[in-house]
Amino acid sequence: MRLWGWRKKEDLDVPSLFQKFRELLDYNNRALELMADMGEKLSGDYLFDRHYIESLANELEQVVYRVIYNLNLMVPRKYAGLFYAFEQAKASVQAELDFSFTIPRGESVYPLSSLRKEMSDFVGEKMATLGEIKNRLGLAVPEGFVVSTPAYKRFVEYNQLQPGIDSLLEAGLNPDPQVLEVRSKELGERILESTLPPEIDKAIRKALSQGDADGRKTGWAVRSSAVGEDTRSSYAGQYRTLLNLQPSQFADGYKTVVASLFSPQVITYRQKMQLRQKEMAMAVGFNRMISPRVSGVLYTTDPTDLDADRVIVSACWGLGKLVVEGEGDVDQYTVSRTFPHPLLGQKIGKKEKQYVLGDDGISLQAVSAENQVQACLGEPSLRELVEAALRIEQYMKCFQDIEWSIDAAGRIFFLQARPLEIRREGKAYEGALAGGANHYPVLLNRVGVVASRGIGAGTVFLVRSEEEARHFPAEPFWC
Repeated sequence: MRLWGWRKKEDLDVPSLFQKFRELLDYNNRALELMADMGEKLSGDYLFDRHYIESLANELEQVVYRVIYNLNLMVPRKYAGLFYAFEQAKASVQAELDFSFTIPRGESVYPLSSLRKEMSDFVGEKMATLGEIKNRLGLAVPEGFVVSTPAYKRFVEYNQLQPGIDSLLEAGLNPDPQVLEVRSKELGERILESTLPPEIDKAIRKALSQGDADGRKTGWAVRSSAVGEDTRSSYAGQYRTLLNLQPSQFADGYKTVVASLFSPQVITYRQKMQLRQKEMAMAVGFNRMISPRVSGVLYTTDPTDLDADRVIVSACWGLGKLVVEGEGDVDQYTVSRTFPHPLLGQKIGKKEKQYVLGDDGISLQAVSAENQVQACLGEPSLRELVEAALRIEQYMKCFQDIEWSIDAAGRIFFLQARPLEIRREGKAYEGALAGGANHYPVLLNRVGVVASRGIGAGTVFLVRSEEEARHFPAEPFWC
């Protein structure tokens, strides 16, 4: 079937040619306006529905087609390939609108230097974002590679894991949480006992040999990069991350991260968020560890007060595990978003412990008495960190939750960036909360940093380990 009709170049006189050129520019400008509007809506400050997406996609399809059509009228046959590219792009957009996802065909391993945002179906959102930060913004990211979603599909097929996955997803619909727990454990054990397909093992070893070319002896961080992770759906903290692994541990590390895709918490979360369970796929990122002097987390806005025009930075000595998992006292800084980003306030915690690289994994060590009360970051480092973080925010078009480290030479590395979850509460909600608090003793008021917004009541259950979290009681609560 022909998608267009050809005309000879001589059929267009100069006025007609000029008119087609003007139309082409008009259509092109309209396409840019539509894309800019979409980018603005994705900033997180607007609400939009499916009708908006469908109508905008339909108009964009029409104007892009007219750009290609007019271009081929002006220069017959020279740009015929654009029609085929257009049809492929249109099919991809329609697949997204139909909420369908199929693991694409691709390489088993991709180097970080090749990653772009549009590769998220191949390498997951987390690693695609790191590639964007490194390759398009030029910011420092630890070198590495990613074992792709096509490799995950091959791993599942090679070890005949799909029946166990289907059984687990079926259990996710069962109201009995014990059934889900048992099947998740069985599947996890099968994954850990599985074997990497030879071609994937070979691809990992090749990527590893290239990563060792610089002669550094530090280990590797092995991180999840599942499809949909670090998007608006988050999954923050639900998948496994392994630090300072040696090459001999890579196969087990890969399988451990893949197994975390099927934990009861993940299955329950996907069901709660109404996400399609069949579209689960895990890419796994491998990044060279750096030995940081200081690490932490940065919010490019204050999630409790969006009008405050400030960046929130939390920092600790050594690796950022203390900050990410809230295991100890850390430093907290507020910095102006406005250039030259002056320091607005700081709270220096007593940092008694720090995580450092060890011979086997990481270890928790004591901090010297002098450094316990010393600020981790000075104003020059804070300013440089904030400037880079705001570049990431501007590029990603939404507020960011960023993990970072600074090495002994003072170089800033970005380890992760994802959309910062923002919830706007109205005055009615605030008033109801204040009224409810009048009936109970207030233990903490306007202190600390919000880890997860919301309100609830119930019996306190202390969780000191991942195993204890599995036995979290299903007690009545309100929120």
